[in-house]
Amino acid sequence: MAVAALEAKQAVAAEILLLLLLLLLLLLLLLLLLLLLLLLLLLLLLLLLLLLLLLLLLLLLLLLLLLLLLLLQLLGKLPNVHLRFLKMKMYSNICKVKFLVLCLHSFQRMFKQLM
Repeated sequence: MAVAALEAKQAVAAEILLLLLLLLLLLLLLLLLLLLLLLLLLLLLLLLLLLLLLLLLLLLLLLLLLLLLLLLQLLGKLPNVHLRFLKMKMYSNICKVKFLVLCLHSFQRMFKQLM
């Protein structure tokens, strides 16, 4: 009778250990998932930074083109119509850069909250 009680206690202890091991495995899986999500967010942040860099480069090129057109206008070789279009294009790109900067700030706040 004592042997049967001891075997029952060992079976219960084995089940508890198995459940604890399963819980530990689940926690490790959740940690891995969280790490994957963090890596994905970091990749998205890197992509946004790259897009911001490309837009800033485009803005710089448009600014150089605007300066060239202003120089040509000063020399009397160009009408005003082209400058209006280029100014509108530059304003559009400045708005895009501002939007990307706001996105980057929101991601930065989200990363600070995660850490």
